[in-house]
Amino acid sequence: MSTEALPSVNERRRVASPDVTPQALARHKDALWMGSRDSRRIYGIEPDGWKVFQEAEAPGIPWAAVSTGDALCFNLGEGAADDRYLRRYSSDGRFSETDRVPCPEFTGSYLSYDGTRVYLSQWYKHRILKLDEAGNIG
Repeated sequence: MSTEALPSVNERRRVASPDVTPQALARHKDALWMGSRDSRRIYGIEPDGWKVFQEAEAPGIPWAAVSTGDALCFNLGEGAADDRYLRRYSSDGRFSETDRVPCPEFTGSYLSYDGTRVYLSQWYKHRILKLDEAGNIG
């Protein structure tokens, strides 16, 4: 690990979150998408004017989000045990009922996408998993 000092950051703009406890965050089709951990809502935000253009209730706690090209993929904690599922969210403002994929061992945190596969971090298990569309580990 480098011991060099990080360059200073010049703040260019500061804006308020549209909701409390912002957690999931992704850029998708020229918009910013944010999920609130406490209110279980997601927001489509136009970045230049910082206007919310879409708001929806999530079927769980939105822990993470990533753009997969044609849609967003959210990692949601569902139920009393906060079991983790990957759910597809389309630009028409709906979570897919058929694309609900359980995370391996119902755990997972953050998401990334390489153009083909979704990567899921499992912080407590100290690993990163490469998943196919059915949630199988690659």
